[in-house]
Amino acid sequence: MMRLHTHSTPETFLRHTVTDLERDEARNSLILGAATAMAQGNAAGPDGSLFATVVDTDGLALAAMMAPPHPLVLASDRETLEPTLEPLVRHLRKSGVHPPAVVAPRAIAERFSLLWSRASQLPARVAMQQRLYALTEVRPLTSPKGRLRRAEESDRDLVTDWMSAFDAEALGELTHAQASATAERRVAAGEIYLWEDGEPRAMAARARPTRGTVAVNAVYTPRGGRENGYATACVLHLSRLLLEEGFRMCVLFTDLANPTSSTVYTRIGYAPVCDFSLYRFGA
Repeated sequence: MMRLHTHSTPETFLRHTVTDLERDEARNSLILGAATAMAQGNAAGPDGSLFATVVDTDGLALAAMMAPPHPLVLASDRETLEPTLEPLVRHLRKSGVHPPAVVAPRAIAERFSLLWSRASQLPARVAMQQRLYALTEVRPLTSPKGRLRRAEESDRDLVTDWMSAFDAEALGELTHAQASATAERRVAAGEIYLWEDGEPRAMAARARPTRGTVAVNAVYTPRGGRENGYATACVLHLSRLLLEEGFRMCVLFTDLANPTSSTVYTRIGYAPVCDFSLYRFGA
């Protein structure tokens, strides 16, 4: 019998999930990293945050977390998904919680979106199909002229503009003011890196560190500087730096609508882990 439990803080959620989730740390890196960031105070836990687990006699069947306005994030290793997801759907309905979106490995996201759309009477649409990649060793590649450096306070306006442009191309979620706040926070936290050749040419960021894994995201080159290898160099050198810091693995997501980026990351040493889907609910 499946039983759902809610957890009041990310710390208690992690205490009940981390051992199971770390058995497949790459696949579960999104939910692990997001919960860890909130537990460490690197990401605020807004009102309406949700931390839930579904368990049965075999242990953890489902981990779920949501920090509005971000999507609901799900993780499960079960092959039979409907009995695993139904307790969560019932809890959301009973609590009056309406996730704006869900992101999870494809089969989980597809099944949850069907169940939630049926229960809430809200239409579901695929917003993005992604592929998760992982790297444990960087392959040697010739880089263009330049160097990797950490973004400084003086770069904040540039990072704001690039964050805004990156979001407009990839997600379309941030206003310019939100991009500015994100840039300010992430520059101050030392998460943003630039590939510089006379001037900044490309950007990449570190995110969601866990015990053994760290994500690379926000990879962006402005249109005038593309096809020069700047983003490749930025990701390659940042990934190498993170491994040298002691992380066992770097992970990143690619948009399956952009196959070029997947080819670039594979050349660096990233290998596919699994596909994820992002569904949005409502009009």
